[in-house]
Amino acid sequence: MNAISTYKQDIDSSIEQFCSSLLRQTEADFGPYSLEAMETYCSLLSRGGKRVRGSIVMAAYRMAGGTDMQMATEAARIVEMLNTNLLVFDDIADLSDKRRGGPTVHRMFEQYHRETQLHGDDTHFGVSMAMHVGLAGTYLVAAGLDELDLPCETRQKAVHYLNDAILTTIHGQFNDIANEAVRLVGEKQVCRTLTWKAAYYTFLQPFQFGLMLAGDKNADSQIVRDYAINVGLAYQIADDIIGTFGEEEDSGKSNTDDIKEGKITLLISCALQKASNEQKSELLAALGNRDLTDEEFQNCRKVLRETGALDYAHELAAKHAQQAVKALQDAPSQWNGEDVAYFQKLAEFVVERNK
Repeated sequence: MNAISTYKQDIDSSIEQFCSSLLRQTEADFGPYSLEAMETYCSLLSRGGKRVRGSIVMAAYRMAGGTDMQMATEAARIVEMLNTNLLVFDDIADLSDKRRGGPTVHRMFEQYHRETQLHGDDTHFGVSMAMHVGLAGTYLVAAGLDELDLPCETRQKAVHYLNDAILTTIHGQFNDIANEAVRLVGEKQVCRTLTWKAAYYTFLQPFQFGLMLAGDKNADSQIVRDYAINVGLAYQIADDIIGTFGEEEDSGKSNTDDIKEGKITLLISCALQKASNEQKSELLAALGNRDLTDEEFQNCRKVLRETGALDYAHELAAKHAQQAVKALQDAPSQWNGEDVAYFQKLAEFVVERNK
């Protein structure tokens, strides 16, 4: 996806400039402890990832005829910041140690607490500081949005789109956490959770956001929703496959994390529905086991293969990707054909990367 690489470079450059300014101002105004906090935020933000969300903003904006690519880049950076804020909280909820190839924010603060020999519990310190980093990040998103060079009415719509995405994602997180506690969860509930916690803020909101910034009135159309929700589901299902069967350099975290965290992914849900009593007991014993051994993990992967869960997840991801491509066959005639093709290729790419 060469277009993603092009957008990624612009977004990364914008993030670098933003972080440099933020850290200078923070140190001048609030001192070393606040500087340490914002350095952890910038560390996670700068590590990047693919910048898929920001790239979608820029591609949708250009597709709809937008010409101010500097403003679009700033908007893309704001969407990437929103993603980073949510990851801070998500990593706390999941007790995650790594994100994007480095330590999570709460683990960075734990290490800081130990290295500087501060008083009290390092875990509590880490979580407390990380939560407030996430809150600060949320304010920074709102402030950045307010600074975009947009008409007042467009800015109000932009605020609405971001707020809707955040609230929907939070409801997805409610369901994701509850699913881990319930454990025996059906495919319908898993897919609803993936739609709310992933498809909305990863694809629908950035797609709508980019169109809306360009003044396109199709942001709320069924075509946009059908494309974005389907590609979002394909992306998350593929991501969960990579999370368990891929390599750490592909996911940025250990491939044992989802099992150790007790995540009820589509893979797990399907396997539990089809497993024998022995296989089900083995999976349930592994889910949420922070001391999972490599042998136990390999046995879990064996169950996911033998029950057909892995093959089914591949098939369902491909099906959603095909539905996303199909949705864009009826794209509005005023949309740039080259960019429409970009989004169709993006749908194909999100499932190809897990093969």
